[in-house]
Amino acid sequence: KAKVIVSTIPERETNLLLIKKIRDKTKKTIIIVTSRQQISDTLELYKAGADYVILPHYLGGEYTSRIIEKARQNKELYEKEKRTQIKQLKERLR
Repeated sequence: KAKVIVSTIPERETNLLLIKKIRDKTKKTIIIVTSRQQISDTLELYKAGADYVILPHYLGGEYTSRIIEKARQNKELYEKEKRTQIKQLKERLR
């Protein structure tokens, strides 16, 4: 009955099995899985039926690029981002 399933496990084989088991039951469930840096693994996951594949290194790079574009050489903006990140990390530790 799940409408969306998200796997943060980066192992290709585990995600392929997950996708197969879900797709054998239904085509409606949205499946989001995680992949390491391998483009071939990511494409294989899409071919197997993933609706979206999370690429942490790629997404992290995109996010960092946006910070750099916004802050440029303004050290105060980097300090603001730093404080925000530290706060979020401490909250996750709790």
